[in-house]
Amino acid sequence: MSSNAYELVIFGGNAGGLSVAVSMQEAGLEQVRILEPSSAVAFPELVGEHQLDVGYGETVQSIALAAPSDTNSDGGSSGSDLIVTTQRHAYRTRAVVIAQRGDNPDWRPPIAASIGERILIDQIPTTAVDEDVLVIGHTDHAVEIASALATAGAGVVLAGGGMNPALMSPAGESWLRRLERERRATLLYRSIPDQVDEVDGYPMAFFSDRRTPDLQFDHVVFASERTILQPEEVGATQEALACGRVFFIGDVDLATEGLAVAPGWDIARVVAQVFPQVELVEPPSAAERRRGFTGAIEELCAENYNATITHFEPTHSDLWVL
Repeated sequence: MSSNAYELVIFGGNAGGLSVAVSMQEAGLEQVRILEPSSAVAFPELVGEHQLDVGYGETVQSIALAAPSDTNSDGGSSGSDLIVTTQRHAYRTRAVVIAQRGDNPDWRPPIAASIGERILIDQIPTTAVDEDVLVIGHTDHAVEIASALATAGAGVVLAGGGMNPALMSPAGESWLRRLERERRATLLYRSIPDQVDEVDGYPMAFFSDRRTPDLQFDHVVFASERTILQPEEVGATQEALACGRVFFIGDVDLATEGLAVAPGWDIARVVAQVFPQVELVEPPSAAERRRGFTGAIEELCAENYNATITHFEPTHSDLWVL
């Protein structure tokens, strides 16, 4: 295959895009390319850890079927390859995943809040070093924002308000646990403020949940619910869509009829159906993850007056059975 030929091309280096790239490489695909329109993916450390192939500053402009007589894939009767064109290169590939998400102009915070200089939506504060920032959201996008803030040197609290890690992409879930394990963020899985107001020039988060006190921050950032990119936004032709090998990451219930859509936690399984030669690695169960936290119970015991901890849940480390 030529230097611009891949088995799978993924547009978007967010949590969903990174998840499918890692999963498919671990399953046996050797030629996977991520096209990231910005200068960094959501969790940059994963690029080196998994030797991911990323093209930065590339935006997909069109997706079309290659002419049958011009195809280089070894799919035989499976049909022609796809041609993905960016402003820099043209890629020949067997399948495409559109992981990039769009802004939702109609989205509003789920609680009362006055958006302004210190209360933001989807924005990283200009000055984040040593700032205390509350991120409000329960999706992969909230984890991406929390990670960016932690990397920038902020003290981060993520209020998930019913966040279910099992419904996040594998990369988002694992990164959430890493942020907590490395103490780069404080996670409130069940709490969300009822209201955010400025008090003496700084945002105050008011919690009715008696387990969480009212807290004041330098900034509050709401993580909006992102939308699925539409085919016309990536220049996908009807012929390319009809081949069944152009996939979109998003909420199936909100998808346009006829699009191949799967959520981030399930997209790798759906894409793997295009590649019968691959065998996906099943993610560990919650119980297996707990058993994998070697030393966690001992560490918590030492920090908490030598208490006897009989159960440890790594996705909510402030809930222990003593």
